[in-house]
This record gives sequence, structure tokens and C-alpha cells, in this order.
Amino acid sequence: MYARRKGVAGLTWAAGVVVFAAGCASPGPSSPRFTGVSAARDQHVTVEIQNIGWADVTIYSATGGARMRLGTVNANQTLRFPLPKIHQWATDLRLIADPIGSSHTYDSEPVTAVPGQVVRWVVHESRGVRSLSVWGD
Repeated sequence: MYARRKGVAGLTWAAGVVVFAAGCASPGPSSPRFTGVSAARDQHVTVEIQNIGWADVTIYSATGGARMRLGTVNANQTLRFPLPKIHQWATDLRLIADPIGSSHTYDSEPVTAVPGQVVRWVVHESRGVRSLSVWGD
């Protein structure tokens, strides 16, 4: 009888350890309890460029003197690029369009974008034909 109780007690103890360990496990990114700033860190800012000009343009993101190339958008084309993580959350983010074959560059107004948002910039070689908007994706 004593041996049987000892086996049940050991089994109960092992089950308790398994339940305790499962309760201590942290939820992963796919868990519905995973929200807030941690979830935002896993996302990125998307930059959408609509080039309605006649020239292909190379697009850069710039903040605090650091400029990074995002890519090239052909004339009459719209493309999306992920914003580099070091430029996310910046309060002085600017986008720069450098038309290929031109000595002029165009830059956007300063914008702040947080992960999960889209920055949309319409580019044209005429200074009066540009718009910048930010929205949640």
C-alpha cells in the first residue's frame, strides 16, 4: 500500500511541474495575448512611392544626417519599400527623391511614422505636384 501511494505522489508531483512550466512560458508573437509595443517592434514602416513624373527616381530615407537608399521607382510606377529600422520612430524623417539624369533632388516634409504605418509620397518633378500622407496599414 505504501509503495502505491509513493507512485501516485510522484506522478502528481511530475504533473505539477509540467503545469508550472507551461504557466511560466512566455507567449510568442502569434499568441493573441502578445500586443502593444512589443508587437509594434515586430512590424515595420512601409514607404509607398508613387512616381507620376517623367524620370526614374532613386528614393532615400534620411534622419539625423543619416541617409539610406530604399530603391528606384520608374516613371509612372508605384512601389513599396520597408523603412530601415534605424529610421523608424524618428521625428525628423524625410524622404528624398533623386531623379536619374537630373541635378535636382526633391525632399519631403519631416514626418514621424511608427511601425505598422504606411508613408505614402507622390513624387513629380514639379514642386507643386507632391503630397505626403501617413496612415495605418
